[in-house]
Amino acid sequence: MYSYLLLPALFLFNLTRKKEIIVLAIYGLVFFGLLNIYEFLPNKNLRIVYLCFYTFLEYAIFAYLIASSIRQKRIQAFILVLSLCFLGFQVLYFLMVDFKRLDSVPIGIETILMFIYIAYYFYHYFKTGTDRYIYYAPSFWVAIGILVYLGGTFFFNILVNHVDKNQFESFWHLTYLPEILKNVFFSISIFLYARQSKNSISNKAEKVPYLDLI
Repeated sequence: MYSYLLLPALFLFNLTRKKEIIVLAIYGLVFFGLLNIYEFLPNKNLRIVYLCFYTFLEYAIFAYLIASSIRQKRIQAFILVLSLCFLGFQVLYFLMVDFKRLDSVPIGIETILMFIYIAYYFYHYFKTGTDRYIYYAPSFWVAIGILVYLGGTFFFNILVNHVDKNQFESFWHLTYLPEILKNVFFSISIFLYARQSKNSISNKAEKVPYLDLI
């Protein structure tokens, strides 16, 4: 849980205010808060609303980060349409399904959608024929963080409503590792986004002609 604080901490110690860094910092701060308030929710209805909001907000941030890395208007529009469909499904799921512990089906759909987006991200990256190694791209570490996190928790999230309480409490802590790894990978991406921004500023400065007017 505390690994989420890495993201806003890196933002505070970073002079670069690139939009992806801001989004990652907000993500870390907001989700640290959300994870801490769940146990204080007074009734089941509020917890159901919380779970639906948590899932969609997480999906929306992940989808935004991947879509902004692809930089193709057609694909970004496609992701937006799928996101609206996902939101509509979540509303129907909230109204029609009796929750037990977790909104497993929306989380499963979130995972599948994100895997599709990330698969296209890798396809697009290699198709562009860039001469840089992919691990120098900050978006690579965002994509890997999402893959590790959603892939590492997928079966726990899908099966959590089908096991008894003792089994749930015995195995749920195993989901902390992919969550921590995700935040570490996101932290690496913040460093690379900052370096990328500084290099861009330096290159622009080098292109300004020196005029000796004296």
